Amino acid sequence: MHAFNITDIEGLIPAKGGCDSLIAKCEVGYEVVALLPGTINKYFNESFRKEKADV
Repeated sequence: MHAFNITDIEGLIPAKGGCDSLIAKCEVGYEVVALLPGTINKYFNESFRKEKADV
């Protein structure tokens, strides 16, 4: 299980037939984390999604 600070999240990519993705800064660069479809809409508020989403 991963834990990220909200300030480390660089981008959110909502699913379009696959998994949602989260892009976060980490010590050695960036990590891309696959999430279950719908996770972004469920756990992130609308203003944060608009700021970070790559739609």
